[in-house]
Amino acid sequence: MQAKSKLVILGMIICFLFLAGEVKPDSIPCCDIKFDMTPVPVPDPETLPSLEDIGISSVAGGPMRIMPLGDSITYGTGDSHTGGYRDDLDRLIDPEGNEINFVGSQTKGNFDDNHHEGYGGWKINQIEAIVTDRLERYNPDIVLLHIGTNDLYHFDYNQVDHAITHLNGIITKVFDYNPDIYLLVAAIIPWTSSCCAGSCGGSLVDDYNDDLYQLVSDWRADVGDHIRHVDHYNTFSDYPNWKSALMADCVHPNQTGYGVMAQTWYDHIDDLLGSSNQPPIITILEPDGTDDIANGSYTFMWEDTDPDDDAQISFYYDDNTNPGDGYTLIVSGISEDDETDSYLWDTSNLPYGDYYVYGLISDGINSASDYGPGPVTITHIPFKIEAVSPQPSDAVFAVELTLGEDAHPVSDILGLSFILNYTTPEFLQISEPIEDKIIIEPTGFMGSDIISTSRVDQGQGEIRIGLSRKFGDGGTTGYGRIVRLRFRLNPEATPGSVISFSLNEIAAWNAAKQPIELVVSERDIEVGDMLVWPGDTNNDGTVNEMDILPVGSCWLLTGPTREEASLNWEGQSASPWPDHWATYADANGDGIIDEREIVPVGLNWGRSHPRGHSPAPARTPPVGRNPYEAYRAIYRSLQNMPENEAVLKMKNLLAELLESEVESHERSIATSLAQNYPNPVSPETWFPFSLSKPSQVTIRIYNLGGELIKTLNLGLRGTGKYTTLERAGYWDGRDEEGREVALGVYLYQLRTGDYISTRKMIISNQESDF
Repeated sequence: MQAKSKLVILGMIICFLFLAGEVKPDSIPCCDIKFDMTPVPVPDPETLPSLEDIGISSVAGGPMRIMPLGDSITYGTGDSHTGGYRDDLDRLIDPEGNEINFVGSQTKGNFDDNHHEGYGGWKINQIEAIVTDRLERYNPDIVLLHIGTNDLYHFDYNQVDHAITHLNGIITKVFDYNPDIYLLVAAIIPWTSSCCAGSCGGSLVDDYNDDLYQLVSDWRADVGDHIRHVDHYNTFSDYPNWKSALMADCVHPNQTGYGVMAQTWYDHIDDLLGSSNQPPIITILEPDGTDDIANGSYTFMWEDTDPDDDAQISFYYDDNTNPGDGYTLIVSGISEDDETDSYLWDTSNLPYGDYYVYGLISDGINSASDYGPGPVTITHIPFKIEAVSPQPSDAVFAVELTLGEDAHPVSDILGLSFILNYTTPEFLQISEPIEDKIIIEPTGFMGSDIISTSRVDQGQGEIRIGLSRKFGDGGTTGYGRIVRLRFRLNPEATPGSVISFSLNEIAAWNAAKQPIELVVSERDIEVGDMLVWPGDTNNDGTVNEMDILPVGSCWLLTGPTREEASLNWEGQSASPWPDHWATYADANGDGIIDEREIVPVGLNWGRSHPRGHSPAPARTPPVGRNPYEAYRAIYRSLQNMPENEAVLKMKNLLAELLESEVESHERSIATSLAQNYPNPVSPETWFPFSLSKPSQVTIRIYNLGGELIKTLNLGLRGTGKYTTLERAGYWDGRDEEGREVALGVYLYQLRTGDYISTRKMIISNQESDF
């Protein structure tokens, strides 16, 4: 066992000798640097030396015994010429005339007193398993504990919780052995990168050190000054160019870094050896219980002193003034040097109630605490954003704004104004006029006779809204939904895209024109995967004969297969095809659209689901693909099926389609103007048309009085049909000045030089999901 251990240690020394000669300081943070984190073997207890064996008397009294305890950093990895921090610490202590002995079963370092309990690659639970034996064997007065790096490095379980549990086990065993011992528990040093040698646990170092500090603080309540927190982490990270100046690799110090660790240890040991540490003091000034109202935020204040000028402060809130009942962290790590002695506390997520502020100040040796003289009262009314996660193919999705709640109603509200902001506006569209998109809850607590104003800035992702009851009606009390907005996703909003909504510039007032305090929320929604219901190929929510048409228009298109596809009637996640409507047409999920799509249509005939939208729009099949080939193939497959309602209806529809194919092929394409879609218009629309020859195309919109409202110059177009959304003429419902046109009946006219045709259309406030 000893021979194997020596070989491992020798290998580590050779590795770092190589690194010291070949790696430049400015390249140290690179994650490609490899180092051996393999745990050294567990020593055989029968071979461990006693105190007498290492030249120290077991009789009480004499030089103070210090046990360095931990992993490879205690051993000194990265500093191949000395014993890591132990060498420098020995030199710091001895000139002061203090006699000390390092104790432990291990040795390493080019100095006489080089004993320690440092084990490369060990985790906290391994140290916990041996700590009682080592305490009984070497009877230390002071234990220096730096442990946890390997727990986070190996990233093979819930490191922080697991590590803190076993760290608490070590502390318990130390004080069970000797309540008068002094235990110095160190925050582990920072890593030069969050990913070292293929492991990415570095981001957990901050979490572990925060929990370690809290654990030590809790123990101080029981054992007082016998346990101390040693902040190696901030000592390193505050050092200029610490990554290149102090580190040998991603996790181990170099010789200079170990010197910094030694000085930090010494500052605490020197106090134990006779220097006088002055305890800090803290006094909470506000809240003092006099009109301390926190509606969304509250600034509490304090006074503090620390003669040693090195204290850190944490603040908590509590529903009483008994810390034994527990309390909740507000903020930690505030320096005693902070000149403001105040903190803005976000109280927006706290429920109604009274809360006391509790402050805890500690210099790592002594600590003090204080409760504020009075509570702060939370009385806010919530103003929330509610939204569901949409699919990328959703025509529209709703965002609802709610005010108050059952336990927190808003009282005597007369009016409300605010701005709804949304990030990534390129993912969304919202049609104007916005009033047509606002739906006031008819039975809502603000009533149905509401005055509303609104303005949209689509480019900035901003909607301004004002709502008010009529002044003579007075205010009202209640809670619930006040506004629902409808958004349409753009194709750029792919699965995983995040859209953030926030409320800003909120003002609410009661019938006496006094302000009402509201606490607002933010909301992130993530665009979800497309859901395909096998058989509903047009995604209108119902499986019927109309689901034959998308198969024909997407005939023989190919795209991604659907993982775990089945014919069962359930929403199945699917990756969008380039033409996202074709994703639904692939009813069986095999990645190609052919006559086999008729099987899920037949199996799920007549079924419906709640996520349906307007049917897929009419479209021209891709070049070289004839939908009637699909109709013939499907018709042939239906001939071999037993006849039932589904089969008969589909066969009848296919027969009609195939008959119209013959008629259409007998006619050449003629210039014509078709009915706009959607109709009624609300407010955008498309004008389909066909051309028998290349022509300059113009579409004009008139009111019934013959006044020209808008001219659409479409330019030179070739022979063909312009009937799809991508090819038809488009109008956004505005006149030549960019103003929205009024509701009513309008005329639209196609002009091609030798052809003029006019049709009617209706503009209404009816919502269209086309």
